[in-house]
Amino acid sequence: MKVVLLEDIKGLGVRGDVREVGDGYALNFLIPQKKALETKDVQGAQVVRQQAVKNQQREQRTEKEQGIVKMLPDTITLRVPANEQGTLFRAVTADTVVQHLGGQDIPTAPQQFAMEPIKEVGEHTIHYKQGKKTITVIVERDEKGA
Repeated sequence: MKVVLLEDIKGLGVRGDVREVGDGYALNFLIPQKKALETKDVQGAQVVRQQAVKNQQREQRTEKEQGIVKMLPDTITLRVPANEQGTLFRAVTADTVVQHLGGQDIPTAPQQFAMEPIKEVGEHTIHYKQGKKTITVIVERDEKGA
C-alpha cells in the first residue's frame, strides 16, 4: 500500500515522502496513529506532500517568531531631540524601533510593529504583531540634540 508520511519515521523516511509499505503496517500502525495517509493516486500524494511541506515551513516560521519574541525587551528607551514642551523634532516610527533593536542584534522589520508615529516625549505602547507582544517605548528628550 502507498502512503504519504506525515512525520519522520526512522528506517522508513521523512515527512512528505511517499512510500510503499505492507498493508498490515499501514492499516494497523501508520494510519491509526496519524503517522501516514493512504494515497489513492499520484496527484493525491502530491497534494499531501505539499501540505506537509507547508506545515513544516509554518512550524519553522513559528519557532523563529517565538525566538524573536523571547529576545524582545519589555521596555525600550529612546533619546530623541525635542523642544522644551516635549514635542519631538522628528517622529519615532517603526523604522526607528527596528533600527534600535537591530543595534541589539534582534532581527525585526517595520511591518512587524503596529504603532502610530510617536510625536511627544513620554511612555507609549507598541505591539509586535507576529508574537502578539506589547512593548513599552519610553521616549526621553535628548538635551544634546535640542
